[in-house]
Amino acid sequence: MTRKLKINLTPDPKKFFWRVWHRFGLWGLAFVAPVSVGPQTTAILSLALGESPKRIFLAIAVGILPWVVISGYLTTLGYHALK
Repeated sequence: MTRKLKINLTPDPKKFFWRVWHRFGLWGLAFVAPVSVGPQTTAILSLALGESPKRIFLAIAVGILPWVVISGYLTTLGYHALK
């Protein structure tokens, strides 16, 4: 999969993914995934780095929750502002 998507797995401290991975690990990466590279790409990269599928699923599911809450709140504010 990494060859097909041309993903380089050698750590490069200049790239955003590697900075987040080294500083916060899987949980930090799962939190920024919805607004950066996407959950699917994050799952593929995490699998390639040796994380277990169950842990990846849990981390991405929990990482998406704050973005859902923020989006819902901003949508509600926008709806009330238009009223």
